[in-house]
Amino acid sequence: MLAVGAGGWLPGWQPWPLLLLAAPLLWWGRDAAGAPPGRTPGTGRGRLADTATARGGRAGLRLSDRWLGAVGLGTVLSLTVAVWAALQDHEPWIGHEEAVYANKARSWTADGPPDAGWGPYRPPGLPLLGTIALRVHPDVGALRTVTLLLALLTLTIVWLVAARWTTPVRAALVTLLVLSGLGFLRRMPEFLTDIGATGLLLLVVYLVTRAQERPESRALLLLPPVVLAAFYLRYGVVGNLCAIGLAALLAYGPRAWAARARDLAVAAGLVLLGLLPHFMQATALTGWPLGLITWATSQAERSFIGDGLLYYLAIFPYRLAGDLGAVVMVAGLAAAVGAARRLRAAGAWRRPPLGRDRSRRAARSETGRPPGPGQRSEPGQRSDDRSAVKNRPGVEDRRQVFLAATAVLLPVVLGTATDGEPRFVYLSVVLLTILGVQALATWAGDRRRAVLAGVAGMAALTVLGTAQVVAHGAMPGPTGQNRSTVPVARAVAAEADGRPCLVVTGYVPETGWYSGCDAVTYRQYRRLPERPPADRVVHFVRYERGRLQPDAEGVARLTEGLPSRTWRLPTDGSLGIATIVTLR
Repeated sequence: MLAVGAGGWLPGWQPWPLLLLAAPLLWWGRDAAGAPPGRTPGTGRGRLADTATARGGRAGLRLSDRWLGAVGLGTVLSLTVAVWAALQDHEPWIGHEEAVYANKARSWTADGPPDAGWGPYRPPGLPLLGTIALRVHPDVGALRTVTLLLALLTLTIVWLVAARWTTPVRAALVTLLVLSGLGFLRRMPEFLTDIGATGLLLLVVYLVTRAQERPESRALLLLPPVVLAAFYLRYGVVGNLCAIGLAALLAYGPRAWAARARDLAVAAGLVLLGLLPHFMQATALTGWPLGLITWATSQAERSFIGDGLLYYLAIFPYRLAGDLGAVVMVAGLAAAVGAARRLRAAGAWRRPPLGRDRSRRAARSETGRPPGPGQRSEPGQRSDDRSAVKNRPGVEDRRQVFLAATAVLLPVVLGTATDGEPRFVYLSVVLLTILGVQALATWAGDRRRAVLAGVAGMAALTVLGTAQVVAHGAMPGPTGQNRSTVPVARAVAAEADGRPCLVVTGYVPETGWYSGCDAVTYRQYRRLPERPPADRVVHFVRYERGRLQPDAEGVARLTEGLPSRTWRLPTDGSLGIATIVTLR
């Protein structure tokens, strides 16, 4: 119905009917098993029966599982490319936020025009990647291809991490569910930073769990390059990192981290070293090292402190992940609550995970010699993450608590510090989806294959339905606005006839991109220390239904005493007729 109806049959363009199928399926699967999340009858704690020993041996099934998971990932990535390509036709012009990064990227090319709308509080990572793309092919498609590659990379990271925590097949289902989410699919075709940063943040979460679950691991020393890459791609990850750190402290306890104080200190030192260029720039521009971060936070469009949190509470979980993803996310939360109860009942909160020194002493007492960091496993012993922790009580439960705590704290921290948007909390969607898929498989027991296959089928249908919702419900608004701003931008560029130009408008970034002129808002123009030089063509643009613009008398006051020409340009966009005053 979703695909054939193009979303038009749905009130508010929302794919809600699948919720009616997903919720009963979840309940049906839950009744089939009496075991708590994280266990399956007959298989013990850890990975579930998909990889248990059966005919053909363990190795054969594990190999088959990996191949099926890899094929599933390839299918999801192919679907991602197809949906990305299809959605480009519905939003062919670059949007407001995209144009900010696009203008900066183009300004770094040879003889590039000004970076209209850019502010120093924005990170340089995406414009740097965009500059490389524009040198290959100078158009919007090249820029959006960059974020397509970032989306494919993020989905691959999701699969790799989820496969370590569940199975490769379930990891492929996780990636499909993430792709089907309304929040994710809406921004996936655009030249933005959020999806790429999500993949890097997920790597941070994985390295944190690995450091605690593998006492001999040096995973913390791998954090600096990942953290720095995420930071320079999106400054807003500071809030995400704070939430991850707080969740890690709550889930694993201070003593567990004190046992890794040396690695933590080295990792923190390397991160600070990598941040020195940023601190130097911030000090030069604002007077103190954190000035750019606070400047970026001050750009939040919020009415009061905490309105972002209220927004997240209002949209959780449906508007983040869609109807099917919402059910899976709730299942993940329920699984984490069960894990927390088991830890509390077992007294594991008072018994921290083994630190490196304690684990080495325990190994010495059992074998008579300390294990070396490169020590080989005994024949037949599995050497992956799950085998290393399968005999340590509460490890997987503690991991579930950490992942869920991170997912919950993210919107709390970000919603308090800034305004709310679904793209800011993609990591919460990914983490709860991983927990939810594992919980569904556990609750379904022997029927887990049928349940997961049903979820996968609905997820594939949801991708098609959500794509229709995005194409016919979300994209027409920005596209209709661009039908006004793009013709005007091209017209003022033609009027300048190759001379330097400045456009004063309420739509700065997109006007700058399509005109090649510099652009400022009316407020910024009033604050200019001096008038533009005489050789620069200045246009004042007002729309019939525009925003952030004065009335005709206000424009007349700005141009009073200056020779000018007033002309009108009809457009078929949502902003209506444009009135342009050009200074002679």
